[in-house]
Amino acid sequence: MRLIKSILLTILTLFVLSTALPLAATAEKTPEVNTRGACLNVREFVALIQHESRRMESGNILRLIADIPNEVEAREAIETVGYPIMEETRDDDRDFINFLLEVRK
Repeated sequence: MRLIKSILLTILTLFVLSTALPLAATAEKTPEVNTRGACLNVREFVALIQHESRRMESGNILRLIADIPNEVEAREAIETVGYPIMEETRDDDRDFINFLLEVRK
């Protein structure tokens, strides 16, 4: 009887996880360019932004995450690409800045 209960509990747990995890994964599907920990110059930032946005349509949102020491290069790259910054979040405690860009083609 214990074996049957544990099997049923395992099946129930797997069912709950299989339905809950995809919902959490699809909650936010904003493509992102995460450059945390990388020391990039402006051209490398531009190349990453253009590469990620190549598959996107005009009007879509792209997230760019950069370390605060690379903020100047990231801003120059955003200006070079020409995508407007829709939102900007700065986290000084964890030393990064998060840009939401609107892709324009």
